[in-house]
Amino acid sequence: MNHQTFVSALIFPLKVSFSREILLRLILVMILFLILPLLAFYVFQVGTIIKANYLIKIYTQDLKNLSLENQMLKIEATRNLSLKSIEKEIEKLNFVPVSEIRYIPVSYDYLVRENR
Repeated sequence: MNHQTFVSALIFPLKVSFSREILLRLILVMILFLILPLLAFYVFQVGTIIKANYLIKIYTQDLKNLSLENQMLKIEATRNLSLKSIEKEIEKLNFVPVSEIRYIPVSYDYLVRENR
């Protein structure tokens, strides 16, 4: 049994004789049918990875921008809540300073009294 017959018998158990050229072409076609789907899958996966990396880059930049904006808002809130800024706002509202304090008389009948 020669090499060509052994390979033919191994691949095709039927007693069909193929020439060496046909057998090589058949093997080449089978290899192409195996490699092409794998190559397409590889290209698809590379595209998916590139897209994911691009989105990560964009979201990281957005996160940095939002963090910076958050810090600026904290600083502005601190400035707005400071005593000097509150005093300025009071002055803008034209409040009159209190010169004397007058209490409203209330009857003791309606209040709770302390027992001593």
